[in-house]
Amino acid sequence: MVVLNIIVMLLLALFVVWLLLNLRARHLDQQDGAFRAWARLDSHSGWMSGIGQYQGDRLCWYRLVAPSLKPHVVLPRHGLEVSLPLQRSTDGSMVEVRLTSGDVFLDIAVEPLTYNGLVSWGESEPPAIEHGSTL
Repeated sequence: MVVLNIIVMLLLALFVVWLLLNLRARHLDQQDGAFRAWARLDSHSGWMSGIGQYQGDRLCWYRLVAPSLKPHVVLPRHGLEVSLPLQRSTDGSMVEVRLTSGDVFLDIAVEPLTYNGLVSWGESEPPAIEHGSTL
């Protein structure tokens, strides 16, 4: 009976962890400016599923399966370079793009329409206001 209680408690704990991870993923996915994006932090690592999100003047990427509500990678819009898309999928449903900001880079795989939105967002940065200028 004790073993059965332990097994039930372990299964219940696993269910709670699964539920919290799913609620977190749903919360991130339903935010304004959110899009699905697979990412890798270097060219030798594997791809991780995640959520990209435009947050004002920064692009945040969250790992899909992670306990933290903080983004895994944050790239500022100012100075963000977006590479040309590389067609990696055989059916054309995904393109690979390198995002670079200073010394930080992130390789992401997104749908072609998401890539177009990313380029538009990066190019739509408001002009910098010179220090000491008046409007």
